[in-house]
Amino acid sequence: MVSWKPFCTRGRSRLHHQCEEHLALIDPLVRGERMEASQFLRQHLNTARITKVGEGHQ
Repeated sequence: MVSWKPFCTRGRSRLHHQCEEHLALIDPLVRGERMEASQFLRQHLNTARITKVGEGHQ
């Protein structure tokens, strides 16, 4: 399990970027493009995983 506390101090620009990515997921869902949304979410989660725990962990 990864603690969320160290990530809260990264500042507003990081939070803004994260919110933009989360909102970007909504667009393909609204259009009914589930495959596009799935690919976007997979990439988003992979990037978050690498950021939080490192490249080698799966």
